[in-house]
Amino acid sequence: MSDSFISIVATNPEVSQPEQKANLVLEWLQEEDIVSTVLGDCTLGDHGYDIGPKAKNWVLTPEYLPNPGGVSGLEITIQKKAFDPVENYEDGMQIAESNLGFTFWNWQEFTNDFMSKISALTGENFTTINGRI
Repeated sequence: MSDSFISIVATNPEVSQPEQKANLVLEWLQEEDIVSTVLGDCTLGDHGYDIGPKAKNWVLTPEYLPNPGGVSGLEITIQKKAFDPVENYEDGMQIAESNLGFTFWNWQEFTNDFMSKISALTGENFTTINGRI
């Protein structure tokens, strides 16, 4: 079984104050019980925030959350990184490079309201990269 991810990445490659903007999003996610308040081993990268009980309210297919038997966490990036789909990567595929990104491991596609809220909190535009490893 492979793991999938959705990275929500700022379209601006050099976001000003990425840590402050990431914290605004994280605080909202935690207040809404979309993610936990405690760092844990729930991503395939660094430590992250486990899926919360109300995450289902913000995805298009809530019946598939949480992912049984796999990781289901949020990993936050605040240093410049290239985000790509990883599996079966070919030249010309979408890559986003930014110092602000949110990678959700084994989550489902987000609602438009979710994406709009992240943009409103940060004042940034975002793109999504769907991938699998």
